[in-house]
Amino acid sequence: MEGLISDCRPFLKKPADRLPVAAQNFAGLAVQLGQVLAMLEDFENRHAFWDGKAGCRCWRVAGASLPVARLRQAVPPFELKTSKGRDMREALAKLMDAKESRVYEAGFAAGRAARLGPPDIEQDPF
Repeated sequence: MEGLISDCRPFLKKPADRLPVAAQNFAGLAVQLGQVLAMLEDFENRHAFWDGKAGCRCWRVAGASLPVARLRQAVPPFELKTSKGRDMREALAKLMDAKESRVYEAGFAAGRAARLGPPDIEQDPF
């Protein structure tokens, strides 16, 4: 957990400040992580702005708008389509269902083979 908290050092107002040692219990750790989240939100609020064209908060950087993707971003949803115009989520769901079915059938076959046991040595398989 100390690594997670130390990763927030660049977001401190005074980066030279010492970071706290990670708490020894969950309640203290929850408080520390809440404070780290507050530091990140403060950093975001000081270095981002609302971009009306993009419809979301963006970092203050030179060049094109760069949407904030770290904390509470409200980016308008967009549809994922394949090159043929089909819904990618539906295609992915079908692929996942097919794989799950194959894995289930392979496990079922392996279980059946395990219950039957090894073949008789005295039997000629040919």
